[in-house]
Amino acid sequence: MGYPTPSRKGIITAIYYLGTWTSYIFVSHPASDRLGRRYAALIGITVVAMGISFEAGASGSGAYAMMIIGRIINGLGIGIVSTSVPLYQRFVSKVLFK
Repeated sequence: MGYPTPSRKGIITAIYYLGTWTSYIFVSHPASDRLGRRYAALIGITVVAMGISFEAGASGSGAYAMMIIGRIINGLGIGIVSTSVPLYQRFVSKVLFK
């Protein structure tokens, strides 16, 4: 990636939050309801791993585009994980410590 300008660094940071916001609104609730909290968290972690692979492979002339795509994918995955895991933990603690 070389030395990105401050505006490119800002876009890389902001696009992550755009993916997270999109996931909160459109993806995480339906995924948790249809798959259950445990499997939604598993899907979220898988999506994060795919996003990380895009970011790690960012090199050459398309590095900036790959980084942007990876950040969006990571945002989607983290949105799913951060909504399904606390609900799952609450369920487990309620069952175990009744």
